[in-house]
Amino acid sequence: MAECSTSFLVRKPFGQGYTGVIEPGFAGLKQLSLGVLTLKEGTQYASETGDREAGLVLLGGRCRVEAGDAAFPEVGDRSDVFSGKAHAVYLPPRTRFKVAALTGMQAALCWCTAERPGTPAFVGPPAVRVKPVGRDNWSRTVYDIFHENVNAQYLVLGETMNPPGNWSSAPPHKHDVHDPPAEVAMEEIYLFKVKPPQGFGLQRMYDGATFDVAYTLKDGDAVAIPRGYHPVVAAPGYRLYYLWFLAGRSRALYPRTDPDHEWLLREG
Repeated sequence: MAECSTSFLVRKPFGQGYTGVIEPGFAGLKQLSLGVLTLKEGTQYASETGDREAGLVLLGGRCRVEAGDAAFPEVGDRSDVFSGKAHAVYLPPRTRFKVAALTGMQAALCWCTAERPGTPAFVGPPAVRVKPVGRDNWSRTVYDIFHENVNAQYLVLGETMNPPGNWSSAPPHKHDVHDPPAEVAMEEIYLFKVKPPQGFGLQRMYDGATFDVAYTLKDGDAVAIPRGYHPVVAAPGYRLYYLWFLAGRSRALYPRTDPDHEWLLREG
């Protein structure tokens, strides 16, 4: 199997203000990029979406968000991602927005190229769809944040929580070939948090033919997933969280399971 010359992992510190984590075009991504916004209480950040739509997901703390003519006076109520369901705001293309920190806060900005105008929208915990997935040591909880509840053009977004020692994206799946309904091509980004923060996880990425790589995941790491299968595991004793978001030609989710491991779905 050929060595993969591309690194899909990004590890960088999040300073005050906006940090571009995965920039447009990184690792062959065509639609997605990621930033993290860190603000002290009483400070603010203003920008505009331009030719992208975005999901602003509070990772911790509280803020006020103004987006176009809309205002969401209190967004966020968890101290960190392990302390409850998310608050998020959908920002359509060509929207000026401002985030004012009501407490110290951190948020992810999940960007996706888009053309269609839209309306800013707030998503609170009651609208987050919770799904237990898998079994045994590959059970985990998935939280769908942007699904049918948000009229995005391309962006699909959520969170996954792995208990200590457990796998997710298991059995391994991919979504890089447009062959509906068997598989729909979508690229993806993961942003990881670990509790306690000195812990770690592991992620394997492979396509069975041209590349096979593995990464140690630390708190704050991000991974671009333009192609291939991409299972994740938490180290024993450590909870592993990741924010995930996807985009393709549509918002349809039809992943293909690695046929070598598909038997797991048939076992009781």
